[in-house]
Amino acid sequence: MKLRVFTIATLLVGLLVTSCDRMEPDLESRLYTMTVKAARVETRALTEDSSEIPTIIASTWTAGDVIEVWTSDGSSAKYGELTAETRGKSTTFSGTLESLPSDGETLQLKYLKDDYSFQDGTLTGNAKSIDKVSDHALATVVATVEGTNVTTTDASFVNQQAIIRFRLFDKSDFSDLNATGFSISINGRSFTATPASATNIFYLAIPEITLDMTPLTLTATTGSKLYSWSYNGNFVPTSFENGKYYAVGVALDEYSEATNTLEWLKMKAMVGDNCSSYLGWYVDKNGTISPSSTSDAIGRIAFISNSDVDVAAPGSRVLVMALESAGENNASYSWKVSAHPEDQTEAAFTDQSAMNGLAFCDKFHSDEYPAAKAAYEYAAARPEGASGWFLPSKGQFNAMMPVASEMLRKESTVAIYWAATSGSMGNAWCYLLYTDPEGINHDQWSSQSKTRGGNSKTDAFNARSCFAY
Repeated sequence: MKLRVFTIATLLVGLLVTSCDRMEPDLESRLYTMTVKAARVETRALTEDSSEIPTIIASTWTAGDVIEVWTSDGSSAKYGELTAETRGKSTTFSGTLESLPSDGETLQLKYLKDDYSFQDGTLTGNAKSIDKVSDHALATVVATVEGTNVTTTDASFVNQQAIIRFRLFDKSDFSDLNATGFSISINGRSFTATPASATNIFYLAIPEITLDMTPLTLTATTGSKLYSWSYNGNFVPTSFENGKYYAVGVALDEYSEATNTLEWLKMKAMVGDNCSSYLGWYVDKNGTISPSSTSDAIGRIAFISNSDVDVAAPGSRVLVMALESAGENNASYSWKVSAHPEDQTEAAFTDQSAMNGLAFCDKFHSDEYPAAKAAYEYAAARPEGASGWFLPSKGQFNAMMPVASEMLRKESTVAIYWAATSGSMGNAWCYLLYTDPEGINHDQWSSQSKTRGGNSKTDAFNARSCFAY
């Protein structure tokens, strides 16, 4: 870098760009040098400072930290990456860009990605410590461009997550609970830490979220034993705010003896165990699961998730399909267009809600879609803690195959079942199971209008309920 660049950089607070020593006249083919002064507010990875009350996380940069330079929305275009020169609460980042921002353009600076899936429960010192993988922070600056030189306003990075220190206790005697895995599920999204060795202290980075009256479950495993704690009321603190540090102690109940229950299965899924062998098992009204049907059986386990994806309702990992179709005598159900048909597609739901038939019905249908209404009002008792009965989306139907196909095919050689979601304006997705006279199965999705859509095989469009746990 030229001497004049360093001279200007010492006088300016913010961002400076100058051209490298290249001879090409084409401006777009050059690499541009960029420096920016950057500070962190309050939390920064990561040292606990107990001299403050309450305790805070002291803020420091480390030499070698890398930030990315993006357009203002953080996604349209990436200009390049910069590297921290020194350690401290404030430092200078420098690097190269492949193109120049415009004069007056707002830039977004990113530190680490918003990925919280690889935590090991520690603050620092390991490859999966929060400071290495989850200490995501953003800053916004405004660029002033003069030739190939750019200056900006100061960069002040703000953490995009809270850091929580969990201390685990065994509720039976309030001794320390040394766990080999720990997970918190909040409103359907899970954050899991897998430590190098058993510990009762876990640090987790969690994006800002309100906890008041939000379904929340903590799960820990100690080898063969499972522990859990759930809450749906007033949790203290009432929220995890970005850039803040919290210390929480929680006592968990042991569930090692509660095998063969829906609660036990859900916890097994949360801590990452392979539960596929339980697909097709029967569930009774008390939540007991078994490989064969009983007089109290109400449904069969058709889907189990080991990921953070919300498959049906907040905090749920398991989908159970009813043993019988909803409604009197498997009556026909017509599709009725929502008041907002342009939103009435699965594409209108993003991220974890893409498969959420329960949310789709609540948002679009209410009582106006008879098949959804029949699913809501399905009379079979449900286990405590389960969601209400609802009509599954097309995505959930697909997720529940082949258990759903095996169950539904027993009812008729031709059977059609409505989904909660629509294929297009005024049309609902429905699943057709047809076995021809030669015994060959023909299964397919179709988008049907208010009646049977000209299908001459049958008039019986059924509503098959499911619930989430």
